[in-house]
Amino acid sequence: MNENTPPNSVSVGGLVRKSSMLAYIHDECDNSKGRQVEVKVKADCRGIYIQAKGYKTDFDDTPIMLEIWNNELRLIVWGEKDKEDPSQIISLENLRKKTKSTKK
Repeated sequence: MNENTPPNSVSVGGLVRKSSMLAYIHDECDNSKGRQVEVKVKADCRGIYIQAKGYKTDFDDTPIMLEIWNNELRLIVWGEKDKEDPSQIISLENLRKKTKSTKK
């Protein structure tokens, strides 16, 4: 690890393999009562994981994940507390800007 490597990360061959950050999100509704949720975002070479404090399934504490699977960027959401399988897998490929090098 060198001085340019972020905290909570590992540098392998000059590439950062793992990182995390902590943030707080606030209710933007005019009628809100000032509610905020602590959110932790973790990343490694497999994907980006979003954890909201107090929100988790019976199987994991990461209900949101962004990953590349079979060359496809997708968002995975676990919305059912007692289900191990995700409730939503959303492909983001329709949002991808096509260039000469990405066209099939």
